Amino acid sequence: MENITLPSNSQTPSSCTIWWQETPSYANHRVGLIGQFHSQDDSTSFELLDKACKVLVERNCTLAVGPMDGSTWNRYRLVSGSDSRPAFFLEPQNPSFFPEQFYKAGFREIAKYHSAHAKNVRVAKSHISPLAQKMHDQGVRFRTLDLSSYESELKNIYPVCMESFANNFMFTPISEVNFLSLYKPLKAYVEPKLVLIAEVEGQIVGFNFCLPDHSGAEEKTMIVKTLARCNDRKYAGLGKLMLAMSHNNAAELGYDAVIHALFHEQNKSSVLSGELAKTFRDYSLYARTL
Repeated sequence: MENITLPSNSQTPSSCTIWWQETPSYANHRVGLIGQFHSQDDSTSFELLDKACKVLVERNCTLAVGPMDGSTWNRYRLVSGSDSRPAFFLEPQNPSFFPEQFYKAGFREIAKYHSAHAKNVRVAKSHISPLAQKMHDQGVRFRTLDLSSYESELKNIYPVCMESFANNFMFTPISEVNFLSLYKPLKAYVEPKLVLIAEVEGQIVGFNFCLPDHSGAEEKTMIVKTLARCNDRKYAGLGKLMLAMSHNNAAELGYDAVIHALFHEQNKSSVLSGELAKTFRDYSLYARTL
């Protein structure tokens, strides 16, 4: 990891951080990452990104990807398209001109993501009854989060995340300790009745980690943050069922809307999201061949 700083026309210097070790895999490339990007003018941002790429070449990287703060477990992507809806709780934000700055520096879009909004929260039981029966026959039982055992719950969720996300775009594994450090601070914001856990004989096989939108929006909104299941094909459809069940849980608790947050456009979760919600924000990740 190395920090790069340049003087800027504004009072704040332009800066970024680069990573070239233990970075994600992509095709036959050795990937270098550019993250923690801050710049206020086009000329400086071009110079900053170009310098970062030159240093990555010196580190034997063949592809620069950004913005990404070390891995997809940390802050990454840029908002690249949006309607007028304000930012929701924990949503990454950036100045509207950042995507153009990356483009001018020779970067091109390598992945797209979106967030979607559902006003009609409840899902008809007839729509999910066949899946519910299938999962029941497989021995799947559902419960909500035990907040009094929050750290233990996270430890049991951790291996499901590692298995479920292993094939995700730009995935890199993370230690249990680091995983806990990401999710433990959310305890103060969690409504345990919104976190749905699927188990078979006491072992977690899937979960939908949702939490209230604490942004101060007028609507009482639930955010779908993390949806995952183990990869055994006999649980196919479990993600769709948990998403629908979480919608109905939100309705029972008086929520007016649901946000499906930051789904990759090619992930199965994105397909499920499209059945229930309408996209209102786009995000992009960029790359430049070195």
